[in-house]
Amino acid sequence: MPLFRSLLIKLSVLLVFVLPLLLIFPTSQVASVEAEDVLRIARLYSAAFDRQPRVDGLNFWVEKYEKGSPLLEIAKKFVSSPEFVEKYGPLSDKQYVEQLFLNVLGRPGRGAGIEYWTDRLSKGTSREKVLMEFADSTENVEKTISTLAYMRLCGREWSFANGTQMTTEMVKDIAPGDKSSLPWNLIDYKNHLYFTAEDGSPALLRSDGTNEGTGLFKTFAPDQWGADPGAFAIAEGKFFFRGTDYTHGTELWASIGTPEGTKMTRDIWPGESRGLLSFPMPFRNGALIIADDGESGPQFWTSDGTEAGTSRFEDEAISTAAQARNFWRFGDSWLFKSTDAEHGAELWRTKGMEGASKLVKDTVPGPTGGFSSGPFSFAQLGSSGVFWVWKDNGDELWITDGTEIGTHMFWILPRGLTPDYKLIKYKNMALFFAGDSNGDWSLWRTDGTDTGTKLLRKGFLDLATSYREYDGFLYLTLMTRDRVSGNELWRTDGTEAGTHLFVDLNPGPSSSSPSDFTCYAGQLYFSATDGVLGEELYRTDGTVYGTELVSDINLGSADSAPNQLTVSQGAIFFDAYEPVSGRELYKTTIHP
Repeated sequence: MPLFRSLLIKLSVLLVFVLPLLLIFPTSQVASVEAEDVLRIARLYSAAFDRQPRVDGLNFWVEKYEKGSPLLEIAKKFVSSPEFVEKYGPLSDKQYVEQLFLNVLGRPGRGAGIEYWTDRLSKGTSREKVLMEFADSTENVEKTISTLAYMRLCGREWSFANGTQMTTEMVKDIAPGDKSSLPWNLIDYKNHLYFTAEDGSPALLRSDGTNEGTGLFKTFAPDQWGADPGAFAIAEGKFFFRGTDYTHGTELWASIGTPEGTKMTRDIWPGESRGLLSFPMPFRNGALIIADDGESGPQFWTSDGTEAGTSRFEDEAISTAAQARNFWRFGDSWLFKSTDAEHGAELWRTKGMEGASKLVKDTVPGPTGGFSSGPFSFAQLGSSGVFWVWKDNGDELWITDGTEIGTHMFWILPRGLTPDYKLIKYKNMALFFAGDSNGDWSLWRTDGTDTGTKLLRKGFLDLATSYREYDGFLYLTLMTRDRVSGNELWRTDGTEAGTHLFVDLNPGPSSSSPSDFTCYAGQLYFSATDGVLGEELYRTDGTVYGTELVSDINLGSADSAPNQLTVSQGAIFFDAYEPVSGRELYKTTIHP
């Protein structure tokens, strides 16, 4: 019973300090890259390893390329990689050429060809240069064209299909019969799916995508009661989450992907009381959390996943008293909102070192502050970022490079409009909504300049409920005030002419309500209903005719309501309902 009382007492503290925190996970700052360069990197896998690339591996090397690594340097890394060395062993120049012929052509090379390439190597041409030429050869392009035909840019990552066949299946009936295990908190870590589910009580599970390989990952207490695993975050190669046991209460746990390597970082509030009060956020060399040690009250703490590396963060600007929140990764530092008596709520910057936070600029001089009591939004555009500043006489868009001199206002919202304050990053711009007193919402764009801030479209009933960038467009779920169509799938290319209804899945004023957009195998997957089959899993290749039902899991007009779409192990996982098995874990796989 003491644990019950402790949890109830801590719940009120949690609501006060955690809900306003709204920690924002770091986002990529990588510039865009041409599709042909991505294809060239993808073809290296075929020439070097005789296999298709994995999505995570391809995006790793694309990011390296975007940050300045030449293709030739990437090819050199392939040739010297552990996979190459382990697969082929030490190779003479002739053996190296013969292997490339086998990888690209699927047969041994002819004598003249072998001699030509071996001679070039003997005269100083590097192995990586030869690999590049084999990878870019007509034969290798033709060999990989079917695999890479559906390569698409999804947000900041590339996605493609490794086949043309599709299957959708339940992974496992975790709670046997029609009882639901209610999988939630789905996350991919080290090519396994981790999630919370229950068969009598919540538990932390792991899946390799098979029935046999799906089951309990970590036990917190003998009967699992109150384990409450959740608040998942991956940082610095470790998996951080909230866990509860009888002895220590709710604390921060960390895992390296094995049961024995999954441990509580520290009993912050000794005993069964709850020490962890927030979701962990990737920060510096680990995670940033709000926790209470029972003496200091709620404070910010950092953890590298070890007991010794988990400690209170001593910085007045990064404290619950300062109402610190909204941490945005920005170059080698973080921007965040903090409040003090002299400046009010303003934009601050830290490099993650204690006591080193600095005010970026007092955007509204004096104690009033440039931000309202709610969170502020930030969108990075190249080496700068845009954000809203709230003022009594109107709202302003500002731009910053992280310095005081480089932080200034560039646009004022027209009178009579109120911004949503949420900035949606898209390409080299940010989109936002603004509403008038009649409840008429309009969609705008900005590139960080006055002339580049423009109205795209008026007449929406509300804000976008879901959105995702895919294949050069931003897809949004929207409804117009005239309700000619319901809540449907729209898209924009950042221009007025290019902002329109994409497809009316549930024709007329009824809504298909697309949600949970996730990129997989070169297409955009989402949950929606056409008004006939209920809420099911759909996908689009960016064309109206290529927008289709993936699977009717709950047959007929009833909903399976798939959600939490998560890509892992070359498949897209989600939870869905049908009456025989209840709500369980499913996956859709594209395969040869």
